[in-house]
Amino acid sequence: MQIIVDPTNRPFHYTYPKRDPHHFDPAFEGKIRLDDKELRLQIGFRRRRTPGKERMMAYVFIDRYPSAEFVAADDYASSGMMVCLVKTREGHQVRPEEPAPPEYANFRLEPYDSYVSLRPTRHGLAVICSKDDHQTMAKVGLIRTQFKEERA
Repeated sequence: MQIIVDPTNRPFHYTYPKRDPHHFDPAFEGKIRLDDKELRLQIGFRRRRTPGKERMMAYVFIDRYPSAEFVAADDYASSGMMVCLVKTREGHQVRPEEPAPPEYANFRLEPYDSYVSLRPTRHGLAVICSKDDHQTMAKVGLIRTQFKEERA
């Protein structure tokens, strides 16, 4: 597998079904080469109101489909850290005391609520990475996409 992300800012819009369009800026494009196919990659950032405060969010799109969401840690302004909940093949959230699917073995995994204090609290295992770690974000998005394809 090869992931190539162009560092040039390429803002874009995406409209979720039955919702207003969302604008992503900054945003980055690239591609994932996987075996005999090439997938389009987009990683877009936007601020979103969450319970408690407005947070930076990063969304990973694979072939124009949203596949993963990273949430800014409470100390994002100083650390730049973001977290994404780990999900099983069935799409269920993994709790911190449960084993993560083997596809997540090479990621930094820690409890979500150690980084994000939302109410209600999400008590799950999360991938932790920097806002600039587009490789990790792309890999998590790809795992989620593959799991979803397996369920289809």
